[in-house]
Amino acid sequence: MKKVPEQAFDPSELKEDIDPSPRVRKLVADNNRLSRRIDELKLQLGHQEEFFLEVTRAVDRLQPSESKTKEIPEKERKVDNPMSAVLVLGDWHIGEVIDADVIEGINVFDWDIARSRIKHLTTKFMDWVEVGRKTGVIDEAVIVVVGDLISGDIHEELKATNEFPVPEQTVRSGYLLSEAVATIASGFERVRVEFMSADNHSRLSKKYQFKQGGWNSYNYIVGWIARERLSNLENVEFNLYQALKELIQVRNHKYLCMHGHTIKGWSGFPWYGAERQVSREAQVRMMLENKEFDKMIIGHFHVPLNASKFIVNGSLTGTNELDHGVGRSGSPCQVAWLVHPKYGETNWTAFWVEFGDNTNAGDFAKL
Repeated sequence: MKKVPEQAFDPSELKEDIDPSPRVRKLVADNNRLSRRIDELKLQLGHQEEFFLEVTRAVDRLQPSESKTKEIPEKERKVDNPMSAVLVLGDWHIGEVIDADVIEGINVFDWDIARSRIKHLTTKFMDWVEVGRKTGVIDEAVIVVVGDLISGDIHEELKATNEFPVPEQTVRSGYLLSEAVATIASGFERVRVEFMSADNHSRLSKKYQFKQGGWNSYNYIVGWIARERLSNLENVEFNLYQALKELIQVRNHKYLCMHGHTIKGWSGFPWYGAERQVSREAQVRMMLENKEFDKMIIGHFHVPLNASKFIVNGSLTGTNELDHGVGRSGSPCQVAWLVHPKYGETNWTAFWVEFGDNTNAGDFAKL
């Protein structure tokens, strides 16, 4: 038998495996680190998917029969130029407790008061719409939610004084919002919820994020819960946005909506900050197709304002200990207006919700 010659073996070929160079060691370490990070992210994604699955199973969905949908009279359906009613909701800070004894009895706030104020708000909003229907058709409600629906744990004093933990704040806020939308939906042919998830108080990071800030937020879960609860109401469209800002179309008006926490201010409302934001946005969007806007809608500053190029919403809480400490105040309110397809904005108003403090919320968003 013919002997097969052995292959020549050079031990130096194994040198990189046995004693790799510093560069190879670095590359191997980087690869291992990235592999571990990928595994961590996949595990986080799995936890999030499981979390949303559990929440989906737990959320009870509102039924159309519960919303008591009100028929619009046939004569109104035939009128030209129907209007939209716009309601801005935001800065509810569910979970925050405001102690009247600490701020000279100026204000008080907790979960039960929040329920009473939102019930009062929906009642007065529907009354306001009915008055508007005396002179025209209002067949659509556009509800713009600009964030900070929960108190969160972003400050040490909030962690110590909040009425209940952040997960419970999140669920209660989602239920309260869905209850308000369902009540409003009973009086309209269609309701559109435009929910901005990027905000300040619900963030999960130490500082607010620009990358994925709307997703890495408890407020996203608030909107998600509310959307799930409203999913059986056929006349409700719920848009949940993760972007820091979003363009919203209402009739022939375009609104640039955001929470407003990225606008810098000092000593009260940032007039110049808001004006600069509008100017910068307008300048940038001049060169972008279909990105122009007519007006900006923000929250965050807790004081209602209707300026020429921007609208600021109020808050559900009103004056708190911080406001009182620095010598400022603001009554709790949420703002609304009508949009006519020909004449534009009209009938702007602020609903002062503290007048609902002495009313019994009953079963409204009661968990």
